[in-house]
Amino acid sequence: MTTFRHPNGKSFRYDFWFKGERYTGDTQQTTKADADIVEADLKKQLRLRAGGLLPPDPTTSPTFQDWSE
Repeated sequence: MTTFRHPNGKSFRYDFWFKGERYTGDTQQTTKADADIVEADLKKQLRLRAGGLLPPDPTTSPTFQDWSE
């Protein structure tokens, strides 16, 4: 797994690449085991979304206002 604790931080962070895009963030977890679970869930969601098994992210989908013109 790619979780680590920043030297000045209390919680673990993740840093990994998926399909040429880098994903970094804070897991908000204080133990390595819990942080690994959070990271694994994020990776699973990315794989399912890439395979078309989950709906697209609403923030990246077009809205009706984009189509109204």
